Amino acid sequence: MPLEKPFVDGFTMYITSSKNGNLYFTSNEKGAEPKDGGIYNSINEEGQYRNIKRMGKEINFSGKWIAHSFIAPDESYIIYDGESTSGYGNCDLYISFNKNGTWTEPYNLGPEINTDQCEMTASVSPDGKYLFFHRGGEDNGDIYWIDFRPTKKI
Repeated sequence: MPLEKPFVDGFTMYITSSKNGNLYFTSNEKGAEPKDGGIYNSINEEGQYRNIKRMGKEINFSGKWIAHSFIAPDESYIIYDGESTSGYGNCDLYISFNKNGTWTEPYNLGPEINTDQCEMTASVSPDGKYLFFHRGGEDNGDIYWIDFRPTKKI
């Protein structure tokens, strides 16, 4: 079943859902370049999604290609990828923590995960113990996994 309003008016991809049904996804403003996209969310209001909101600068930092969010089931953290001049490669994985309803500045997941290649499209196992992600180019690459403890600053 296709998503209905308000999603039909814009570009939407890589949707992930929290336990309470709130949606997090990649999108961009109408007419914007794909590299200028970012992470958006839509709050589940009794089974309806009435509004789409671009998340703040804490998530959508000043880099490019910010995309592919993974939201923790309890919305305690969000992992996503993006390109930044302070990163390790073409695109890196970042994490932001939800502290009493306010998102922290993004933390680069560091050189144990990020390399000079592109790391992207992260997800976490249902038990919260493992991080899975893609490393490589758009047309090639591999899936990697590591032990993961998202409750600490990496």
